[in-house]
Amino acid sequence: MEPVMAQEEKEYGDQVDFKTYNKLEERGKADKYGVITVPAFLFVNEQGEIVYKVVGQVDLETMRSRIEALVSSPK
Repeated sequence: MEPVMAQEEKEYGDQVDFKTYNKLEERGKADKYGVITVPAFLFVNEQGEIVYKVVGQVDLETMRSRIEALVSSPK
C-alpha cells in the first residue's frame, strides 16, 4: 500500500493531511479508532469524524475515490 499512498500524497498532499501510525507502537490510537486489522485507512473530516474506513489492500482507484469524496464534501 505504500506506493499507492505515496502517489495519493503527491496528488492530494496540499488538500489532505496524510498520517501513518504503527499499530504495535501506538496501540492507543488503534484502540481509539477501532483498528483491528491492518492495513486500515481512516478518512477523517475536519470535525474529527470518521467518514470512511477502508480495511485491507485496495487499488489506487478505490483510494482515490474515497479521497475525492472527502475533499469535495461540504465543510
